[in-house]
Amino acid sequence: MKLKHLILIIFFSFIIKSVQAQNEGQCKVLLENIQDFYKGDCKDGLAHGEGYAKGVDEYKGKFKNGLPHGHGLYTFQNGDFYEGRWKEGKRNGKGTFYNKESDKKVVGMWKDDVMTKEIKEPDYQVLRSDGITGVYFQERNTATPGIVEVVFQRDGNESRTASGLILNTSSGNLKMSGYFSGVENAEFPLEGRVEFRAPNRFNSVMVKYELQFKINKESSWKIVIRY
Repeated sequence: MKLKHLILIIFFSFIIKSVQAQNEGQCKVLLENIQDFYKGDCKDGLAHGEGYAKGVDEYKGKFKNGLPHGHGLYTFQNGDFYEGRWKEGKRNGKGTFYNKESDKKVVGMWKDDVMTKEIKEPDYQVLRSDGITGVYFQERNTATPGIVEVVFQRDGNESRTASGLILNTSSGNLKMSGYFSGVENAEFPLEGRVEFRAPNRFNSVMVKYELQFKINKESSWKIVIRY
């Protein structure tokens, strides 16, 4: 009985895989440069839902009726790529285009494959601030790019350390000492989170302070946190 059950399981597994392979072959992509191979969701013989398609170019993301539609990443043969919104096989909505030759990214609004408006991102952003009275981002053009130092300030007095300091960043090498708190060799855009504890203004209770930030511009930075 056990042997028969094993044979049946192997047989049905083979049948299921064969059907899946046939379905993948029957599922068409209507964009010429990514028609050679497709794996993903199908509807009525067309790519529909999440999928991956490849030809001279490749695309991974949402499909509708055989065409990229929704959010997706399209990589061109030369290494350029576009990540953003699609509509009926064309770039439509907000998206980011990367030019490999110049190593530059451009964020913009697109309509029918043409960028109609470039969106300039700010050099830096405060994403969350809890208990902090002010934040100052200072770009230091003379320093080595990729260094982000965090400094704390109360009543005009600066300190490079804080009690219970927690520092997390999306890239870079963490370095904390009595002389420097921050990261080196950071890559941008850089997202970070700083958490520390200090007495309140009346020195009556310890308070947790938190800052979440994003730096878009590649440079060297000093972040002054006032609390």
